[in-house]
Amino acid sequence: MSSMTKDTQSVSLSLSLYRLMLYAYPAKFRREYAVHMAQVFRDCCLAAKRQDGLTGMLLLWIHTIVDFIISVFHEHSQKEIYMTKDKFTRLSGWGMILGTILFVLGFILDESKVRLFIYRTIGLPETAAQYNLTRSFADHLGVVIALLGISLVTLGILGLQVRYGKQVGKFGETSLWLSVVGGIAAIIGMIGFFFDTGWTLFVVGILSQQLFLGLFGIAALQAKPFPRWNWLPLLAGILPVVVIVSLILNDLMGFDLSDEGFYLLIPWLVGMLMLGYIMQTEPVVEEKIALA
Repeated sequence: MSSMTKDTQSVSLSLSLYRLMLYAYPAKFRREYAVHMAQVFRDCCLAAKRQDGLTGMLLLWIHTIVDFIISVFHEHSQKEIYMTKDKFTRLSGWGMILGTILFVLGFILDESKVRLFIYRTIGLPETAAQYNLTRSFADHLGVVIALLGISLVTLGILGLQVRYGKQVGKFGETSLWLSVVGGIAAIIGMIGFFFDTGWTLFVVGILSQQLFLGLFGIAALQAKPFPRWNWLPLLAGILPVVVIVSLILNDLMGFDLSDEGFYLLIPWLVGMLMLGYIMQTEPVVEEKIALA
């Protein structure tokens, strides 16, 4: 009985996330196809869960996200929707600011003391079902917020590529593209958290995203694409890599570096917020770009 309940919850959660994703499509497309797409996705979830369990669900999500990105770009390009480079850069700058705040907030909410506070705020459950619901809400709230945060940060890095990629040369431009790919991998890994998997993919994705952002920072120091603070991408990119590596060493070798790693996140937070500020305030030459 408990296995059937768990199966239903995982499929239901996946379907809810997928329905939210469908809002990225044009309104006319949603009216015509959203209901049918959600039904097909639900059938695929049930089939994947029966055949391969949670691993099958994660593989389905990887395939779905790749197909989703391609199809959303295609549907919007079919409408010939255009956005100026200036508007997209400003939008992605706000995305980087908000995403950074949400990402940090998500990890704060995932701390055990904070989750205990949430339990007490919601109130002590009277039944086992209420207890499971309360625990599920508190345990997943931080993950959901952090997932939204890393998605917006990835959008922000895509804005960096659109606005500054050509100015920093091939090395810097490629680094930004690889940083975006790392962000997508981290997003897929975080979705896997709902199915008790995906941690390795998340760590590799975050490391890749920030490392390649740091490599873009090296190119930015030479090309100076920003009107000021050209050292920001290097600061924002390298520090999280130091933090994550220190935490890994702490787990594997017993080095007590976790506290120092935590304090290094403060300048990373400032660096990402300042990067977003530059992107959404600096005017650029108007040039229309097609958004897929």
